[in-house]
Amino acid sequence: MEAPPEASKPADAKPVKPRPSAPTARIASSSVKKRADGLTSAQLNVSRSSLMKPTSTVTAGSVQRRSSTGTAGKQQENGSSVVAKKVSPSLSDAVKRSKPVSVPTVSSRPSLEKRTSLVSERTKVDSVKKPSVKASPTSTLNKVPSLTESSNGSSTTASSRRMASNASLHSPRSSSVTSSVTKKLGSRTSSADKGSSVLSRRKSSTADSRDSRFMLLPQVDLKASDEVRLDSRGHRVRSLKQLRLTPKLEFVYLRDNLLSSLEGIEILNGVKVLDLSFNDFKLPGFEPLENCKVLQQLYLAGNQITSLASLPEFPNLEFLSVAQNRLKSLCMASQPRLQVLAASRNRISTLRGFPHLPSLESLRVEENPLLEMPHLEAALILLVGPTLKKFNDRDLNPTEAEVVKQYPAHTAICIRDGWEFCSPELAADSTFSFLLEQWKNKLPQDYIVKTAYVDHPFEEDPCHCHFSFTNLSSEGKLVLKYQWFLGGKTPTGFVPIPEELSEVYWPKSEDVGRCLKVECTPVLNDAEFPPVFAVSLPVCLGTGYPKVINLTVNGELVEGNVLKGVPQIAWCGGTPGKGVASWLRRTWNGNAVIDGAEGMEYQLTIDDIDSSLVFMYTPVTEEGVKGDPQCTMTDFVKAGTPSVSNVYVVGDIVEDNTIKGNGKYFGGKEGLSKFQWFREKENGGFLLVLSNSTQYTLIKEDVGWCLKFVYTPINLEGPFNCPLLVCIDILLY
Repeated sequence: MEAPPEASKPADAKPVKPRPSAPTARIASSSVKKRADGLTSAQLNVSRSSLMKPTSTVTAGSVQRRSSTGTAGKQQENGSSVVAKKVSPSLSDAVKRSKPVSVPTVSSRPSLEKRTSLVSERTKVDSVKKPSVKASPTSTLNKVPSLTESSNGSSTTASSRRMASNASLHSPRSSSVTSSVTKKLGSRTSSADKGSSVLSRRKSSTADSRDSRFMLLPQVDLKASDEVRLDSRGHRVRSLKQLRLTPKLEFVYLRDNLLSSLEGIEILNGVKVLDLSFNDFKLPGFEPLENCKVLQQLYLAGNQITSLASLPEFPNLEFLSVAQNRLKSLCMASQPRLQVLAASRNRISTLRGFPHLPSLESLRVEENPLLEMPHLEAALILLVGPTLKKFNDRDLNPTEAEVVKQYPAHTAICIRDGWEFCSPELAADSTFSFLLEQWKNKLPQDYIVKTAYVDHPFEEDPCHCHFSFTNLSSEGKLVLKYQWFLGGKTPTGFVPIPEELSEVYWPKSEDVGRCLKVECTPVLNDAEFPPVFAVSLPVCLGTGYPKVINLTVNGELVEGNVLKGVPQIAWCGGTPGKGVASWLRRTWNGNAVIDGAEGMEYQLTIDDIDSSLVFMYTPVTEEGVKGDPQCTMTDFVKAGTPSVSNVYVVGDIVEDNTIKGNGKYFGGKEGLSKFQWFREKENGGFLLVLSNSTQYTLIKEDVGWCLKFVYTPINLEGPFNCPLLVCIDILLY
């Protein structure tokens, strides 16, 4: 309503801002006129209290639950400021109207009508919000602008201020008789208004800073169709049953509601973005979310959640916001693909039960008691691993990354089990004492663990574990069993390595960057006890330079046998190639290279008897990188058992000719071997005709009979073997 022209106003009247409070506007002008002349101090106090009462009611009603964007806080601030403007003029108007020359009742109606329209307009907004949730599950932000956009709230406040300013043109000023009373009442009211405005501004600024710094709220995907998007923010929804949830929904925005249970959310098996921020969730009942297998972003900020222990593992979750809750720890299931975790403004004071987050890149825990922990960044690097890049929205401190290297490999396990994090200088002894405390009731009686550690592992390089126990008084022999495990980039998620049951394990190429674990099970008197363990640092890349770990020679060291060299090589990341092998003969006066002996195998000869052999091997990769040569030496070679082979007679078998018996001797150096010639007898036997000679001259008596040559080998130093003979027929020409 526009202001009337100046000519229609009384000459002595001055424009005064009206009292926009609806309850005080109902006070009739006549009643004020009757009490104006004889107004006492007590009556003034009664009038002031009666006039302030409805104003305080409006102020209390204006205090709303804060939304995620701080809109409600701004409305409260604006509402408080409007009320403050309402209170002061209402008190002054009551006194000013006591003057006989007062404005007619009609002049206050425009202001009252405008105020009534503001109240009804707000009521309409509230009435629109509730049915919109039930009627359309895909309602947009435009249906409830006052709860989702702060600019709308500002425009509403601004419009109410303009209406109040226009209405003030119809209110006359009071006379000088009541000006002093008006000033006193106005000063008290303004001080109350200032306190209310300060409180409102404080709440509003807190909401604003929360939103911009910590909340990380999602942007509504306006490109998505209504079939896959549900936007019911700020609709005062108390139960998911009020909404039309379907399996087709992918983007669900339920921020700024009154939800306290997830019952019914199981149907959202295709949801990718779920915003449940600023509701009334308290208890940790997140089991209904197990069906949301494709969930990628989950927003739970601004609730009263006390625990995440029931939050299921999401195979595709990449973003999780749990800021501004009542969490005391981050204990929850492993989230294999989580990249961002926002947990600011909670009550987190411990890292006990910290989850396995192998893909985490950014972690925010501002305004938590946890920040008082020394070397907190180092502890988080130990828990998360090398993927962590940002902490509290800034890059990691390089100094903390260096501090991490000073902690033992099992530190992360101890932290998750409740060990109190300390400086790196004390960590080695402190963590081992912590583990001993856990193991002491599991070991055999009177046994304690003395050492338990694993060497720093390198690719394709043998890694040894070291366990030792101290026996205080028990009898019996303690037997140790081993089992190797392969974990992740941090000491979590260990799985047993098949058939790796010894003290040594050779890390493979695929093990690089992953931690190893060894469980050592003590066995005493056939009774197995719970295992103790040791954890390694992540497996490092090999140097690329091969090296011989072990070199042996297989075969019996006896003349005539074949020896084989067997090298055990750590290729250390290089491609296995063909090494260089050679054999040397070692005698009392030095080593001698054996000509032609350049393979992995070598057959012993008579020259090797009473000598030892040296096998030398140099590893070479396919890339041509040579390692250091290594050698091994055998014991002395023994002579073989004397034997003869390939015995035969040469010469013409004719009377008066000389024939010769030959054979191939074996068995060290030949001694006085026996040679014998026999002639066949008429009765079938053989008659010795010559000994100790390899040659025999045929005579007349030999004609027509069979001759036999016998070769009995004898070693120079020892016994002889069974003789070998050959029979020939003698023919006469």
